[in-house]
Amino acid sequence: MGHGRFLVRLVGFMDEIDKCGRLGANAQANTESVESASTLVVDDDKLSRELLARRLQQWGHTTTVASDGATALKLLPQQPLDLVMLDISMPDIDGLQVLSVIRQTYSLTNLPVMMATAMDGSSDVVKAINLGANDYVTKPFDLPVVKARVEAQLWAKRSVDRMRRLEASLEQRNKDLEQANQQIVADNHRMQRQQEEVERLLDGVLTWPVARVLRETGSYPPTLDDVCDIATDIVGFSSICQTLPPKTVVDELNRFYKKFDSCCLPYEVEPLRSQGDSRIAIAGLHGGMRNSASIPVVDAILAMLLFRDTRMPIGSTHGSPHAPDGTLWSARIGIHCGPTMIGVMSGTRLFLDVWGNTVNIAARLEQGAEPNQIVVSNRVFESARGLFDHGAIGQMLVKNSVVNGAVITGIRPAFRDSDGKPNEAFWKVCRDPDDQTVPSNPVGSP
Repeated sequence: MGHGRFLVRLVGFMDEIDKCGRLGANAQANTESVESASTLVVDDDKLSRELLARRLQQWGHTTTVASDGATALKLLPQQPLDLVMLDISMPDIDGLQVLSVIRQTYSLTNLPVMMATAMDGSSDVVKAINLGANDYVTKPFDLPVVKARVEAQLWAKRSVDRMRRLEASLEQRNKDLEQANQQIVADNHRMQRQQEEVERLLDGVLTWPVARVLRETGSYPPTLDDVCDIATDIVGFSSICQTLPPKTVVDELNRFYKKFDSCCLPYEVEPLRSQGDSRIAIAGLHGGMRNSASIPVVDAILAMLLFRDTRMPIGSTHGSPHAPDGTLWSARIGIHCGPTMIGVMSGTRLFLDVWGNTVNIAARLEQGAEPNQIVVSNRVFESARGLFDHGAIGQMLVKNSVVNGAVITGIRPAFRDSDGKPNEAFWKVCRDPDDQTVPSNPVGSP
């Protein structure tokens, strides 16, 4: 019998012994719950190649074979592999060269490589380990040892693969959480902008002191005890409307109200509603929140003096270039202080309104004024600390009602600077609550 035929018979005989249970219970236990892996067996020796391929398949793995190094290198990129069994001694491209090429693309954990070598090939084993081999087995094969080492490499690779999957999953979850967090931040910014816009609109409709109190407490006191009401009215409004185009009237009226507002706000005077050519404003809503020296009547008079100085005298030509700001009309102004009812009305729209005897007296004073005059009640005058020049205080008859009042002409010389604005002495009086500049019985008082 030839040597080759003897080896074939020997391999077949070993297969039959394995099938009959030579490995017994250990063989059965070792093949239970084996996770299938994709393997590549590279060996130029057909018997060794087929023996390893059959055993790997019996152990539950899918196996591809290559008879030389060149074929192995072609097969590597064609399918995902979990393990390569690589013979060291092969013609042309040997196992060490194949291993070197493999490690240029695959790490030790990405693709484990087990080398096969003869018993006396220790120097080749050292070279293989240095090139990146994971393990080795010796020929002739001790199959239980081969199986143990194969399973050890596959277990290590599966552990690394699971770790990588977990890391990838964790990274994706972190990205998802980051995106969700960014969306939450963006939504919060959008909601904050929307809230700020709502509050801005609310401040514009109700004035910011009232809106602030409503936001903080949910209600607003129905009566304010220490405020100053201002009533204004455009002189000759009806006759001017009859002589000018509607668009001109609307544009000029809008400019008139903007000027009124711009004169009020620096002195903490809040413009409220408009009705035709009449405008109501109130000083004292802020309660000194912006200026601790704030006195409502002083704020009201200063704001109206500034507004008066922008008006055009009645009787001047409409649109005259000699007008301070080219305005078409002038105004009458009345000021009174005292308890005022105030409320936020909510019909189809929110609006802030004031009413009561204090508002009515301010309106009567305005009706008794001449064009561009500021008429204040006696109570306002006495609260103004003697800071302003005025006409005689006397009784005024307005619509069958008698009102004590006087015309404010300006800031007293001792309390104004060269530009006619309040000086330091003026503000010193305002800051000192005990200052008694006003005489107890003003000249001209009834």
